[in-house]
Amino acid sequence: LLAKRYNEALMGIHKSIRCQVIPHKVYSARHLYAVRVPKSKRCKLIQELVNNGISTNIHYRPVHLQPYYHNLGFKNGDFPEAEIHGETVFSLPLFPDLPSQAQTKVVRVIRKVLT
Repeated sequence: LLAKRYNEALMGIHKSIRCQVIPHKVYSARHLYAVRVPKSKRCKLIQELVNNGISTNIHYRPVHLQPYYHNLGFKNGDFPEAEIHGETVFSLPLFPDLPSQAQTKVVRVIRKVLT
C-alpha cells in the first residue's frame, strides 16, 4: 500500500523520475523504495529531503567498484549501466508505520525540486 501510494504520487511529477516496477505476479517485501532521477538532480533532491527532516540513503553502488572487486582488476567503465544506476538511484523512506503525511511531505519536496 505504501509503495503504491508513492507510485501514484510520483508518477505525474516529472518525466525524469523513474520508480521501481514490480510485475503483477511477483511478490516483493519492498524493504526499500528506490527511485531513479537524473544524476544532476540526485544530490539536490537528497539535500532538500534531509533539510526537511526526511531520511534517505544511497543503497545501490556498483559491486565492481567496491574495494574487493576493484583490487581484482575491475574498473570504472567495465559496467556502464550499473555505474549510471549507481549515480542516479536513491531510496525514499519506507517502513510499516510510515504515516501518509510523511509520504505527502516526501512527494512535495520532490515536486519542488523537479518542477
